[in-house]
Amino acid sequence: MAQIRWTAQAIEDIDAISEYIARDSKYYAKIFAAKIFDSVAL
Repeated sequence: MAQIRWTAQAIEDIDAISEYIARDSKYYAKIFAAKIFDSVAL
């Protein structure tokens, strides 16, 4: 099985996107980040 290594840039990008979404909805920002990490875990 492949191993995923998160770069600092990738984490920063996900965080920035989540912050942008959170301007309108903190709920959907959390869902977005969770879906990213959950899909990679599969």
